[in-house]
Amino acid sequence: MPDALSPGVDLAKVYGESARCPICGAFAHAVPHPDHHWVCGVCGAPRVEMPEGEPLPEESLIALREANTARRGATIQRLSTWAMAVPAAFSLLLGIVLAPASFLAAGIIVGGGVLLAILASRASRRAATERKRLRAAVERAYEAAILALTMKDKTPAEIAAGLHIAEADVEAAIATQTGMPAIRVAEPIRIAKTETETETETDTGTEAETETESEAEIALKRMGKD
Repeated sequence: MPDALSPGVDLAKVYGESARCPICGAFAHAVPHPDHHWVCGVCGAPRVEMPEGEPLPEESLIALREANTARRGATIQRLSTWAMAVPAAFSLLLGIVLAPASFLAAGIIVGGGVLLAILASRASRRAATERKRLRAAVERAYEAAILALTMKDKTPAEIAAGLHIAEADVEAAIATQTGMPAIRVAEPIRIAKTETETETETDTGTEAETETESEAEIALKRMGKD
């Protein structure tokens, strides 16, 4: 009788290990995402859908965990931004309303609102930084997966079909990984001369010899006159 508290082994036989989310461990289908290609249908963490029978590279797993950490950080910072921005706005409005009655109370309330607004701005910047980390980690996860499939002599079209992403994304990742090929300066090679070049050099040599003979004849004539 299977253990009800740990049904992972039985579910792996039913759904396949490839259906397990590497972040939350749940057996769930991946759903499309406009920014991260695919995410887990349960926890929402970014996922890399590998072809059937292909394991997820360790580099991709590490990158996906980093992406999930950045995603949670971005969510917390975004909630912190709203949690401080809304009271800051109310404090400023309340300070304006109370200003005619008491400048001291209005100044204290406005000062608190300004402080909350500064903290909200910092949280917003931190959220933006976490979102950048999230995107970079997802890109690294896919780059590692594409590299692993490239090492198995798969074409960009086959890799794109296996990962369920656009072929243009695969080609861009391959170009980023491999870069420009190393350029080696070769030894200068003597190229065989064409018939035209040979004839030109022959004519030039003949003209030079003719000019030399003419100069010699002129010199002999001058010597005879002397």
